[in-house]
Order: sequence, then C-alpha cells, then structure tokens
Amino acid sequence: MAILDIDIQAQAALTHTQADGSDIGGTPPASYGFKYVPGNHQTLLLWTSGSTDATGKGYPAWMWYPATPRPILPNTGSLKFSLQYTAGGNLAGMNVAETDTILVIDGWKYNGSGQFNQSLGFQIVNAAGEWVTVGFNPGPMKVNQKRQIIWEYAFDTVGRTMSVIAITCAFKGYPLTRFPVLASQQKIPAIDTSEGGKVTPWKDGTYPQIQMGSMGNGLPWTLAVKQMKNIWC
Repeated sequence: MAILDIDIQAQAALTHTQADGSDIGGTPPASYGFKYVPGNHQTLLLWTSGSTDATGKGYPAWMWYPATPRPILPNTGSLKFSLQYTAGGNLAGMNVAETDTILVIDGWKYNGSGQFNQSLGFQIVNAAGEWVTVGFNPGPMKVNQKRQIIWEYAFDTVGRTMSVIAITCAFKGYPLTRFPVLASQQKIPAIDTSEGGKVTPWKDGTYPQIQMGSMGNGLPWTLAVKQMKNIWC
C-alpha cells in the first residue's frame, strides 16, 4: 500500500541561486520569487525575469525547496514524485523546468535530479553530474498548458545508489505516457555530504525541488505548481 505525503507545494520554503553558495549553476535572475495562491490544492506560483549577467551569456536560474525536508516514510526503496505544472509568460525565455527529488539518508545524498528542457525534452543527471537526455520529448511547453508529471525513483541504501527508472507525462492532446529510462542511465552513486558540498549541513529527509532555468535573454515567465506529492511505495 502506498503512503502519501501531499500538498508539498504549500509548505514553508526557501530559495537558492548560485550567488548564495548553492551548487545549482546558472546566474541569478534580476528578479525572481514565489507566492502561494489559496484555493483547492493551493497553488505555488513561481516567477523569474531578467538576468544579473550584463553580457547576456549566462543562463538565469533559481530554485524553490521546502524549508524543512519532507520525511522519508516507510518504503521498499521506491518513490514517486508527482505534480502538475503550468507555464505562463513569454516562453521564449524558458530553458528548463527542473522538478526533482534529493534524498539524504544517514548523511548520504541520493541525487534524483531531472528536468524538462524546452528543446531536448526530459533529462536526468548522470554519475558525472552532467545533464543527459533520456529520449523522451513530448514537445515544448506552451502557455497555459497544464502538464502532469510523475518521476519514478528506486534507491538502494546498501549499495548507495539512486535511479530515475521512469518518467510519466500527460497533457491535453497528449495521452498519459510512461517512459522507462535505460538501465545504463540508472544507479547514480550517492555522495557523502560530510566530504564537502557547498550547501551544508544536509539534514536527513526528502528534498523536492522546483528550479526555473531561463535562456540568456532573461525574458519573464512563470510556473504554477499544484498537487505536488511524494508517493512512497
């Protein structure tokens, strides 16, 4: 039986940019932030605009994450991270929407980083910390197009690895599609957080993350997120 941790998008939250010592990459936007929109399944509205890189060569990025990590609930090493999101504004400024999960267990960080790239489709991080495509591209996001995304993870606390085993996507005009990730792109080794990492100390728990990554043009766009939940299987 699955155990649910629901409405994560409504939690008290913090933000990161490269300028505050985090390791998310990119240059800080000129303006960014989030607010909560009350209603059924309270919506998390995020926005970004402009760039602090005067050359226009940098890619603005910032990240939302819960102020207190979500719990790691009884499970068999299996987790699904599900959410709905809708993009708005000028999507010529959108590069990626990163919606992923980091687990920290006994001081080890398990990386489940994944994102949707407007040009390349879905991507995950490999063992070298590089973004790689998985071959699943349902096409670029459009303004006001609501998408349902599910990331499926498997993690091994003995072998200390984490895998994105499948990605599911659905939106109007596109059927619910589950895409299995190649075995060769799985089993990413965990990192001992006591040996470094710019953001310390890491507390044990689950870290859902929403990151907006923009093109160098810094055109303003938004991301509305709701029904964010962890499904412990």
